[in-house]
Amino acid sequence: MLPQLGAELLKSKLNIKLIYSSGIDLDIVPLTSDKGQAMLFMRQKWKFAAEQTVVCGDLGNDIALFAVGNERGIIVGNACPELRQWQNEYPSDYRYLAPNFVQVELSKD
Repeated sequence: MLPQLGAELLKSKLNIKLIYSSGIDLDIVPLTSDKGQAMLFMRQKWKFAAEQTVVCGDLGNDIALFAVGNERGIIVGNACPELRQWQNEYPSDYRYLAPNFVQVELSKD
């Protein structure tokens, strides 16, 4: 279905791209935009240096947050396999891969 959707959107001559991640999430964004570009815009707007910025994510569409610069990053413990694989392929001293997510239930007793 995704290729068909992409073809239909291409026919409309919109300047967009599709970012499909985790087998369930679809972002339709301007061609020159993604979460990383949005983060850079906000950082520049408020004059934060990369060293003063921390980005966090758990899905494949968050890769752009981690790939854009030298921002410190946290890949959360329950991150999707797509993001974990990317981290393994492109490790960085600026990113922390949290251990596997463990849910803890608290007793009311």
